Amino acid sequence: MRFLFLFVLVAISACHAKAQGINDAPFFKAKYQKDQVYDVQRSPAYPIAGKEWRLFGLKAALGNTGAKIDWGTGRYLMLVAEVDNAKSANSLMDDVTNNGTKQKISLNLYESDGKLVKVLSKWGKIIGRGDKGFMYEIEGHIGTFFSVALVNSTTDIKYVPSLAAITKLSELVNGSDLTKGLENAKGKVSDLGKVSGESKGAEPTKGNSEASFFKVKYTKNQVWEVEKPEEKAVAGISLTYTIKGPAKQISGYDESKIIDWGKNGDRYMMFWVDKRSGRHEIEDDIKNDNQATLIAAKLFERNGTEVGSLGGGVQALGNNGFVYDVSNSEVQIRLFFSKMPLKQTEVITNRISIPSVSKLSQLEKGK
Repeated sequence: MRFLFLFVLVAISACHAKAQGINDAPFFKAKYQKDQVYDVQRSPAYPIAGKEWRLFGLKAALGNTGAKIDWGTGRYLMLVAEVDNAKSANSLMDDVTNNGTKQKISLNLYESDGKLVKVLSKWGKIIGRGDKGFMYEIEGHIGTFFSVALVNSTTDIKYVPSLAAITKLSELVNGSDLTKGLENAKGKVSDLGKVSGESKGAEPTKGNSEASFFKVKYTKNQVWEVEKPEEKAVAGISLTYTIKGPAKQISGYDESKIIDWGKNGDRYMMFWVDKRSGRHEIEDDIKNDNQATLIAAKLFERNGTEVGSLGGGVQALGNNGFVYDVSNSEVQIRLFFSKMPLKQTEVITNRISIPSVSKLSQLEKGK
């Protein structure tokens, strides 16, 4: 009997170890923060493998009670695989350990130090797996999209899912387009919330702002060179901007060249606090360190590698975006960074909140 007890104990320990191994896979080690998780509308309602899926109307993510998730300070979400002894229809066949069990995927909310806050969903169905992310249906009734990178909530998400619905555990654990998406978003997948801060060339940030202004990724169709309006920027009034053409950068003193968005047009720009002097210096009234401070626009590859940088000043901050003035004494270039994708034929209307940004706190507080 003692031998039989020991045999059972060893068998249970082995199963537990295998289960722990499953949660060590990249998919289950990924941490998702507020700007990566959204309640969305979808077209079509359910994805079709190999066909484009559009997600739009992004809103704050919800828990299983229908209430908004309380993100606190630095909280994050993780998905967890657990043995489902009931073997419900929505659990996944465990073809990884091959021990005859099924695994349910739960969703947990954690404090920044790793302490469990609450279980937001005891089980969920995963659909639309692709290189940009996936959707997790919270207990069968709330569709929540998980992105492998930070998302601009005003922009639609479009991608082609490779799988319409996950039915086997190996489709999450083993190498896949989703896993590659996680790896491309960050060199390691254990803390996706820092994807932008760990990009190559991010050294100048030295404590880059955590404000939403510095988290947004702007793509090619969100950045355009615009004409300067005749009216002066004044808080509370609306200005109209005419698009001149594709975004340009200063190259010497007598010409400018179009920004290279990459062969596939999938490079993006983000803003960084750059501690150095320049034409467009502002006051860092957050640290009050008396150091020269610039707001630099940096260009990144899709995988996060920095490929270029623009020096300029933020002007005419408003409800639809802002102007980034990269002019010098010889060349006048004004780029409009739009919250929404635009076509070259469109006219931009922007209600001004801050005519000229002169202090870092104006961006930190998002005014």
